[in-house]
Amino acid sequence: MCRDARIITLNWRDENYGPLHLAAGFRYQVEPPLSATGVLKVNRLFRRHHFGFNPHRMSWIAEGRQGAPENMIQELKAKGYQVVNNGCVPDGVQA
Repeated sequence: MCRDARIITLNWRDENYGPLHLAAGFRYQVEPPLSATGVLKVNRLFRRHHFGFNPHRMSWIAEGRQGAPENMIQELKAKGYQVVNNGCVPDGVQA
């Protein structure tokens, strides 16, 4: 990850409808924008925390994984990101 201060905004969504239950979902934005390599690294981090990209909902979603959002946010902070949580923030995550 780049050592410059980066702000990642997680726009949390209520994805608990249809076939999904106990799901945490979000879309994200990083300022300043990441390079292609940076995007791949962040996406890998999301996958490590059981989030998968759902192309139909255009969101990163983890279903039935308690603690996944909190652990992911802790790792983002450890990588040097300032994390901003907006929207339907999951329980256990500070807005």
